[in-house]
Amino acid sequence: MSTTRKATKTMTIAVRVAPTVGKKFHKASAAYGGASDVLRELIAGFIEDRVKIAPPTPKREGSLYHVD
Repeated sequence: MSTTRKATKTMTIAVRVAPTVGKKFHKASAAYGGASDVLRELIAGFIEDRVKIAPPTPKREGSLYHVD
C-alpha cells in the first residue's frame, strides 16, 4: 500500500524583528489564529494585490518605499 503525501507549505520565510515588535505581533495575531496564519494571509493578500503598503512619513531613503 503506497501513501501519497500532498506537497503543501514546503517553504519557510523568516524575518528578524526587535523582541518588542515580535511580542506585540504574536499578541495581536492570536485573535486571528496566530502569527503563522496572519503572515500567510498577508503574503497571499500582497501577491493577490489585496494588501497595499503605505510609505511611512517621512519616507526613508534607500528603503522599500524609495522606488523610482
